[in-house]
Amino acid sequence: MGKKFKRRKKYRLTFVNENTFNAVWSVKLTRTKVWALIALICVSIAALIVAIMAWSPLNRFLPGHIRPAERSQIVDYTARFDSLQNRSRIQQQYLGNLIAILSDDTTKLNAEATSIPTEVNDTLMATTDTEREFVNNWMARERGNLSVLTPIVAEGMMFRLPATAAVLLDDGTGFRAPNGATVWAIQEGTVISTSIDPLTGQTTVIIQHTNDFISVYGGLRLGYIDVGQHVAAGQAIGVLSSDGMLPMSVWHQGSRAELRTLLPLNSVVK
Repeated sequence: MGKKFKRRKKYRLTFVNENTFNAVWSVKLTRTKVWALIALICVSIAALIVAIMAWSPLNRFLPGHIRPAERSQIVDYTARFDSLQNRSRIQQQYLGNLIAILSDDTTKLNAEATSIPTEVNDTLMATTDTEREFVNNWMARERGNLSVLTPIVAEGMMFRLPATAAVLLDDGTGFRAPNGATVWAIQEGTVISTSIDPLTGQTTVIIQHTNDFISVYGGLRLGYIDVGQHVAAGQAIGVLSSDGMLPMSVWHQGSRAELRTLLPLNSVVK
């Protein structure tokens, strides 16, 4: 028979100073305590590794690990991509149908793509109130610009700058020009009003043009024309005051038109 395993056999672990050969520290352990100590050390190391991977940035290096927020974002992006891909496929099929019709080859028609989808039914891509408001405002502004520019294009009207080296102000309410510059009519018309501000002594001139356009010139130190007088485009109507500011506006059918869309502007100042 072999030797009997002795669990309580004691061992001594001694740390010795290599210079003096004196015992620095020693401990007595049985075989049971040695195995228990080894198990405790292994469990502690395992617990430390689990804690580091669970609550530290190192867990990002684990294969397949992903945070819940990142997972939700990936799912959202994937759904959006699938929706766009499906819409793109239908549009390509619709364009293919158009090409087939134009080439008189109806055998290649795709019954699934009879029209291009115009509305977005995907709740992940719903239009916000801000986006709808922006689109509505943009369409209204474009319709207003179109109503102003249509008679100009149809009649071949050409507006000109009201003064030499006139530069539009940033807010669009007038121009800055050299002090004492001569102010001209931007288009042919008839003078319908001239008035003098009793406080500043500056003259304001209003001219009626064709196609329901009216131009208003302010800040004049001296006026050259009278009410009822017909003026040609580019005719001098007054002299600008010494501050070089020319308040001006153009109106069309009761609405104020943007000077940027009517006059040949090259620069803007604040």
